[in-house]
Amino acid sequence: MDRFEIAENPSILAEREVPISEVKLFGFKLFDECFLLKIDEVDSITLVKLPVNVKQLFGGDGKNWLYEIDGHRQTFTFKQQFDSVMRHGGCLHMKNKVTYIIDEQKITGMKLYNNVHGFYKSTPKEKIENIFGKADKIEEIFFEVDGSLASSEFTYFDRPMSISVEAWNNEISTIHIGRLPFKLSWQK
Repeated sequence: MDRFEIAENPSILAEREVPISEVKLFGFKLFDECFLLKIDEVDSITLVKLPVNVKQLFGGDGKNWLYEIDGHRQTFTFKQQFDSVMRHGGCLHMKNKVTYIIDEQKITGMKLYNNVHGFYKSTPKEKIENIFGKADKIEEIFFEVDGSLASSEFTYFDRPMSISVEAWNNEISTIHIGRLPFKLSWQK
């Protein structure tokens, strides 16, 4: 067992003395070169920098998008999207149900969903700080429709890590490790 591999040893996330830069998620560490990731392991792509002069973005088939430049519709293929993320940044949602955030040709963030952090899934909001330590910031997010609590975000700046707890079931939905706040260098 690899002590620093989250998929094999999820308790590593609660070990405050271990720098987040040392942990791995399916073999990848923060600030690894993004080119180590393979397109055939990617399920979907988001936050892609679009080609210049795109006037309108249309739907697609889930992998390829249609866009318009100067009145002409063109296809933004899955391969082109992947290449854009490799060059400019974006999010690669992998088939193994984790997300790698790419910026400046490095893995700058990793998002774990309950299939990976299942070890912590049923940890209630009230116990987060018992396990992970005192959060630097706790933010409650409310639904606009009725004002009820949607989720709570526990953020640790020194590690850097944030944990989202859904209000409806009082369970962890995601754990994000890496650059906080999340923003790509090309986003203004």
